[in-house]
Amino acid sequence: MAYDERLIDAKMEAVEARTDTKFAQLMGEIKLVGASISTLSVDIGKISTEVSEAKAAAASGKTYVIGTGIALAGFFVGVFAYGWQIVDVISSLAAK
Repeated sequence: MAYDERLIDAKMEAVEARTDTKFAQLMGEIKLVGASISTLSVDIGKISTEVSEAKAAAASGKTYVIGTGIALAGFFVGVFAYGWQIVDVISSLAAK
């Protein structure tokens, strides 16, 4: 019977050793996941900054486009309002 107890004790120690090994491996993987999450957090912060910069650039570009549109509209209104007068002035100057 002493032989059976030693065999059982040896098997239990082997099971404990395997369990400890697997637990250590799992803890290592958890640390890797934690490091990956930290890196991901930094990357998200950079992306957020880049998105803010892109929005600011788009807003300034939008201002230029709207300003150019208003200027062109003013130009065309002036051409249509005074276009025939300019043609008449040019015609009278050419006739002289």
